[in-house]
Amino acid sequence: DIAMGNVVGSNIANVLVILGACAALTGIPTKGLDLRESWVMMMAASVVLILLALSGPIGRMDGILLLAMLGLVLWRQLSTATPDDASQPEGADTSANGGKIALWLAIGLVALPVGAQLLVSGATDIARGFGISETVIGLTLVAVGTSLPELAASIASARAG
Repeated sequence: DIAMGNVVGSNIANVLVILGACAALTGIPTKGLDLRESWVMMMAASVVLILLALSGPIGRMDGILLLAMLGLVLWRQLSTATPDDASQPEGADTSANGGKIALWLAIGLVALPVGAQLLVSGATDIARGFGISETVIGLTLVAVGTSLPELAASIASARAG
């Protein structure tokens, strides 16, 4: 219940909270951006999720279908990327140390599941303590909690231009 609530709630938070906060803080220029294909993919993924949810429990084969769709989306994005897409913004630090990056990645990969477990455990305790449905906790508390890192990264990106 928490997992499905989190998926739906974090998608809502991503579109409304994160996009809204970035737009309110700095505005979001769209001139020259062609996001139509990405929007179509986002809407298609939402429709597939709705259809799967309406057809009953989302099982292993459904999960495999969703992962295959992600693979197709990533393949499409990578195969259509142009060299300009990889250019560094003006003033970007390109002298990053590979060892330092690997260390931070390893720390993040260890900390992420630990933090996720703490979040889910705490949310479950809150739901039980207040007699609130775990789905509602997933849609709200867990969804916003899992969206906070993306909110911080998006605001930093918006400020950087």
